[in-house]
Amino acid sequence: MRDRIAQLQRGMAESDLDAIVLRLPENVLLATGWWVQISGLGIVVVPREGEAALLLPEYEAAEAATRFDGELRTFLAIRADGPPAGESIAAHLKALAIASGAVGGRIGFEGSFEQLAPSTLDGEPNAVAEPTRALIRSTFATEALVDVTELLESTRAVKTEAELARIRRTNEIAMMGCAAFREAVRPGRTEVEIAAAVESAILIGGHGYGDARVVRAYATVYSGPDLAANGWQYFRSRPRVIEAGETVMLELGTCADGYWSDHTRTHVAGAASAAQ
Repeated sequence: MRDRIAQLQRGMAESDLDAIVLRLPENVLLATGWWVQISGLGIVVVPREGEAALLLPEYEAAEAATRFDGELRTFLAIRADGPPAGESIAAHLKALAIASGAVGGRIGFEGSFEQLAPSTLDGEPNAVAEPTRALIRSTFATEALVDVTELLESTRAVKTEAELARIRRTNEIAMMGCAAFREAVRPGRTEVEIAAAVESAILIGGHGYGDARVVRAYATVYSGPDLAANGWQYFRSRPRVIEAGETVMLELGTCADGYWSDHTRTHVAGAASAAQ
């Protein structure tokens, strides 16, 4: 991921930034290749020059080192036998501010992200709001915070070969779910049963596929006479029983190590009519 760090540093030079602090999982992933477990407990500091540093809980360090070859700084988290994680993070940030010569400087932060990608614990989202800005202002001793959302998005817009390979892998994993959907569309099954079969196939087959570490699936299934009217809007899977000859639609999002795919499939429960 050194190419990504170099890209960010070129953008920082153009914007006269002394450092960037990133804590949203999608941006930590962009800079380091590591998909953090808990939002907010993985932070990247990119100085204007030199090595970037990844802050994360000590239990993630060994595995993170296989994805990120830069500096790792760890702290205790989810434990009661040491200092609170927040204190340790602040201490690390102060030390990195000094080491990078960024104290009192212009610091980039994620100021305009309204849609957030999750961490591996996707039920615990975390945003960048005033507490994060206060932490950066305090640890870097500055009021000069600069929104770098545009820099991050323009950097992300053109994929590296490594990123393309991970996106392809996610699509291959998603096909496991699409195959399960084709097999599961049968009269007598419910929409939620079929959705569960799709997600199960992806979770079971996806973990470990092409070294995929964490895989998530989000399947919704809809069926029946009203599918033509409602299938083009976001819908919810229901306990509705599918009848012979009905059309069934799958809307599927798949994520493997932070890289996503989006697929839609339609099958008929039984033999398709000429109109279908």
